[in-house]
Amino acid sequence: MGANKLLRSDSWPLRAILVMVALGATQCGTGGTLIDGTFQGAKPGASGTASTSSAAQTAAPTATTAGGGSSAKGAATVGVEVDTQGGAIDVDFWSGAVAAVGSLSKSPRPAARIVVGSYRSSSGVNLAYADDEGASALPKGRSGVTFTGDRGAEALLTALDGLGASVVLEIQPGFAPLPTLTAEVLQHYKNHKSVVGVGINLVYYGTDADNLGFVSLSDADAQAIVQAVQKTGSSATVYLRHYSSDYMPPKARSGLGFVFDAEGFNDLDDMSSDYRTWASKFAPAPVQFVTGASKDRAWSCALSGGAATLMAQALKVGDNVDNVTWSSSTITRLYPANTFGCLN
Repeated sequence: MGANKLLRSDSWPLRAILVMVALGATQCGTGGTLIDGTFQGAKPGASGTASTSSAAQTAAPTATTAGGGSSAKGAATVGVEVDTQGGAIDVDFWSGAVAAVGSLSKSPRPAARIVVGSYRSSSGVNLAYADDEGASALPKGRSGVTFTGDRGAEALLTALDGLGASVVLEIQPGFAPLPTLTAEVLQHYKNHKSVVGVGINLVYYGTDADNLGFVSLSDADAQAIVQAVQKTGSSATVYLRHYSSDYMPPKARSGLGFVFDAEGFNDLDDMSSDYRTWASKFAPAPVQFVTGASKDRAWSCALSGGAATLMAQALKVGDNVDNVTWSSSTITRLYPANTFGCLN
């Protein structure tokens, strides 16, 4: 409890440094280090789980130093999902979380997936900025978008620019036209050097309320989004997100990445198998995983090395994995606590 209070500093750099120091100073008996997707040190048992009889087994593995060497394609990143469901963003908290979780990867860049467009049935896509001078070509209201004004995304992106972070801006598109929506969002945030991708969460995509989340994106529609992004002068990757590959474009791969966010696995092996299948299906296109859901809490709490083991395993399932993101719904399991394991 004392450590948690100490880490709740008013200054996010201090908070992040304290977490990293705590991680680096803690060497658990069954832990190790997360390096380029490999959990270095003592391994879990054959089943990928270990007994939770010792408190040390949920303590943090030693963190690597950010900025280490990278592979030819660049070291894969680990990061944090920032989804406040349309509410205000606590810049101190989230920037600190990105820095602390990013320190587990050998990549020199921490990472974040920031939801800047939240779907609401009553108002369509709530975009977290203002429509300056009514310039947007997007339809307004339930079938389009509602501009809510900045809720802290600009300040967070500025902080992440300073960290040298890698950021994907994510949109829950509802019924809005995807090429225009994606291009306008990217255009609005183009001045932030941390932005490397724009994401579309297809779980929130449809033509009406009855099929929301159950509409497959065609190859032609996917390429239209990529072309709209390219017309802005950006080289950002378009990341498509869903828990099922059934709703992904069947063949289109150029300019695209594919994000898997299924949950409710039986154990680490079950998760790894599904992750491996996803990576293989979309190779050589980049893939990412959103992990750490509360439905997986029971078995992930039993892992030797806790969350670090889970993320390390996810990074190893394919050469085309470029990021593993921890779910915003359970981020307090990782930050500001210094255990990187299971918090009761």
